[in-house]
Amino acid sequence: MMKNNKFYKTALFFLSIFFVTFYLQSCENKPPIQVKVKTEEDSLFIKKNQTRFYNLYTEISNGISLCIEDFHRSYLSSVPQPIRISKNTEVKMLGTEVYFNALKKKFQETEEKVYTLRFNNLTTADTVSYQAVKTGFSDLLNSVKSYIILADTVIQFYKTGNYKKQPPQAAILDTGIKGKYKTYSELQAGFSVSLKRVKPVKILKNPEEFDDNDKKSIAVLQNVLENVMEKSENLYDLLKKLIPHFYAVPDTALTEIRQELKSFKINFNIEKDKVFRAPFGSKTLSAKKMFEEYFSETVEEFYGQTLKFIDKLRSRNLGKDELNRDYDAVMVDYNNLINAYNNLINLINNTRINEK
Repeated sequence: MMKNNKFYKTALFFLSIFFVTFYLQSCENKPPIQVKVKTEEDSLFIKKNQTRFYNLYTEISNGISLCIEDFHRSYLSSVPQPIRISKNTEVKMLGTEVYFNALKKKFQETEEKVYTLRFNNLTTADTVSYQAVKTGFSDLLNSVKSYIILADTVIQFYKTGNYKKQPPQAAILDTGIKGKYKTYSELQAGFSVSLKRVKPVKILKNPEEFDDNDKKSIAVLQNVLENVMEKSENLYDLLKKLIPHFYAVPDTALTEIRQELKSFKINFNIEKDKVFRAPFGSKTLSAKKMFEEYFSETVEEFYGQTLKFIDKLRSRNLGKDELNRDYDAVMVDYNNLINAYNNLINLINNTRINEK
């Protein structure tokens, strides 16, 4: 019996070696897996994902940026310079606390979006550039998280009245929160550069290449959407430049943005007319209706709110809180415009009209 056990163990040992050797050789001989675009359909799929990738990151980064900028501006306007704080100083943090709660909520929502499969599993051709965006945004979120932790301490410090008992601590917290914001701002600037590197190249279509009215109309509509969004992004970039001079915007900057806003409106009216004149068929009427009743109205709201904000800046006699609210409204309308664009593009992609 012992001899049989020894025989079986020896046989099992050599049999295991045989299978391991065979498996390793088969792995070595197996050609490497290659991922490549094989068809025009695959190429179109990747291109759509690249656009979706860019739009999604633009949308969520704008959202978190708006909230942290709201809170920081409110902090700066609500809390006096530390050197002026004493036991007789009164600091009201109600409005600032509202902005803080909004920031925390938006941060939680953003984290959830980042880790959903629909957000991360997007096929792209240039993995290095797209990974740089993901890494940059991850670093940005970490800086926001660090900022929120300290901001919570700041809120409690003033809310409980401890600043009257410990005036020197106010200087420490002030230096800390401004330092955290500076770190965030630097990371945001770097992230914006990375994001612009993966901005899809706008390739306009020639509607006259299509004989079918539905295909022709969709080509017109897609061109219009790209042109309008390009103009809106230029306007958004100019608005963002106002932040460092928010309460004392130079006349030259106001003139520039007013001209850009006027150009935006003129361009949109021209582009909108192209859609109205396009020969939409039964398959694409839903896309035309969505453009007219949803996208166009969102564009008008963004334009109107921006015009209102710029006119108030020019008046130079408004309070900081009112300017903050109007600026927030502009940014909300811009994000709504991005959402409207994404929703309309999704509808177009689902019309299942085969293109050339």
